[in-house]
Amino acid sequence: MAKWKILQPIETTLEMDEDGDFMVYDALTNRYGVGDSPAEAFDEWFTELTEYYEFLESRISDEHPENEKLLTAIKGYIVRVENESEGEDENEAE
Repeated sequence: MAKWKILQPIETTLEMDEDGDFMVYDALTNRYGVGDSPAEAFDEWFTELTEYYEFLESRISDEHPENEKLLTAIKGYIVRVENESEGEDENEAE
């Protein structure tokens, strides 16, 4: 499992729908997570965010320069930690 370092918070919105489910989303990437609790929704959102990071990273090309631009923006908030000793602080997430 990849480890991630949170550089700064991403502004998210937490809502509860009419069925009582919680949803967390952000405007930067339009990723979201849903869960029975705010923590579950946040965990799902963070998983979606890191998967999106990896998706963009794998699809950087001259034909799709927008992918690199968005990935660069996301890297201002989170980065993958390659060396395990780099992520050993309070901002580490798996």
